[in-house]
Amino acid sequence: MLYFIYIKFFSSLVGAMLGSFANVLIYRLPREESLLTPGSHCPHCEKKIPFYLNIPVLSFLLLKGKCHFCTKEIPRSYFWIELISLTVAFFWAPSFITAYSLYEFFFKMTVFVSFLSIIIIDLKHHIIPNEINLYLGMIFLMQGIFFKSYSFYLYGFLIGFLLPASVAGFFYWRRKVMGLGGGDIKLYAVLGLILGPYGIMMNIFFSCFLGAIIGLILMYTHKIQRETHLPFGPAIIFVAFFQLFFPDAITFLSSLLFRF
Repeated sequence: MLYFIYIKFFSSLVGAMLGSFANVLIYRLPREESLLTPGSHCPHCEKKIPFYLNIPVLSFLLLKGKCHFCTKEIPRSYFWIELISLTVAFFWAPSFITAYSLYEFFFKMTVFVSFLSIIIIDLKHHIIPNEINLYLGMIFLMQGIFFKSYSFYLYGFLIGFLLPASVAGFFYWRRKVMGLGGGDIKLYAVLGLILGPYGIMMNIFFSCFLGAIIGLILMYTHKIQRETHLPFGPAIIFVAFFQLFFPDAITFLSSLLFRF
């Protein structure tokens, strides 16, 4: 029992730290700032935050959501991202410590944090940073090399890149408008490495379907205009999340849509 508690505790701690790093990615990558320097600092007064005031989740609660130096409010999103990551790590904590269980835990958690960062950055800034796509591409390629056939990840990558790029190019040729951003195309490509040819085609279908429904709802409720550009990354990530971590849900949905 004590062994189980230790695993849950340290897994949650790792999750909170990864959530804190996600906040760094979300804040700095769109501004093209270094991830290493300067150290953590207040976004208002820019004073360096000492390590004892930089404890994920706990520091926000103890400081009541305010900077220790200038007393201005710290964005609540920092707290929620750390808490969400901590919670996910708690439930994904391995039952027993083995080399494979540790690898699986860190793989799942870093993918989750990358997905979460992409969603928030794309919603805020309408970009998907190359750095996150590159990281996902590397770990998905490693996963493919060790656990899949070369045709699985190679064909998945090619379909994930060529199909969306062809559609985007045709759309631009016909209407002179970018229907899909370069970051979205790269994201499809790297997801093809882990989803394979069939999986990435399913992702393209379901993400487009989901994006269209959301767009129609927002236009119907007059939240956006027809010409408004909607970030598409969250739809891609939402579908990929269920494909990777809850594949039965996608299989069930596919059976409902395509049984006729």
